[in-house]
Amino acid sequence: ALGEAIDVTPIEGQTWDELRQQVRNSPEFVKWMQSNGYGILDETTKDMLARTGGSGAHWHIGKDKSALEGLKQFLV
Repeated sequence: ALGEAIDVTPIEGQTWDELRQQVRNSPEFVKWMQSNGYGILDETTKDMLARTGGSGAHWHIGKDKSALEGLKQFLV
């Protein structure tokens, strides 16, 4: 509602795992996200989409509590 979130999907030919590794291997990006209060909520499973009401597989990047908690799990 405030324009502080985006939804992300892999580029054509890239897998979710490849994109995840790209983020994990970019400590500068992760540090920037943490310093600026952003997180990642992985909405790529049917269970999570049902829980969030998402319309398709994506990563939600935003400042909301669920995304902030998701970043911790995302980096494990």
